[in-house]
Amino acid sequence: MPVTVHTYFHTPAQADSVVRVLQQLTTELKNVEWRVSDHRSVAFSTRRTLFGGPADVRVVATPMTTGGSDVRIALQAPTRRRTTSKAADRLSERIQRALG
Repeated sequence: MPVTVHTYFHTPAQADSVVRVLQQLTTELKNVEWRVSDHRSVAFSTRRTLFGGPADVRVVATPMTTGGSDVRIALQAPTRRRTTSKAADRLSERIQRALG
């Protein structure tokens, strides 16, 4: 049975900047099978080793009225909850590093 993990973070970057960084990251990653994006979100699917196994990922960046963005990550994988949670945390860290 698949496990879904949710994580989030706040960034001073605007939502469109977050989406651009995600589009760039998913373009650079070799194990991404497909990617769909709009002005606020990016969804993609991976295979094999990117997250320790296949995963479906959706990242949504919501603009905040106080400035910046709230970024929410949902990662679904057919592995254990702990492994999936670590993968979501690694993705969160990678996005934050890319945003600077």
